[in-house]
Amino acid sequence: MTKPWTYLSLKAVFEHVDVNKRFKIKSHCPTLRHIEKEVPLRLKYLSFRKNEIQLNTTTIKRTSYKNKAGKK
Repeated sequence: MTKPWTYLSLKAVFEHVDVNKRFKIKSHCPTLRHIEKEVPLRLKYLSFRKNEIQLNTTTIKRTSYKNKAGKK
């Protein structure tokens, strides 16, 4: 039977995991969120634009929809 990872082991792993993988792991496993937040992100590229943020090779876009009068 395998032993669970220790707190320090998880922190060390998160330091070297790709940003996109970290976000995916964090979204699927809430118990690891507090550890992930403590480890700094290592980014090669970071860009902020009007409606998007780019982290390394991932782009997060914000879109807005205007509601026409009278329609829901």
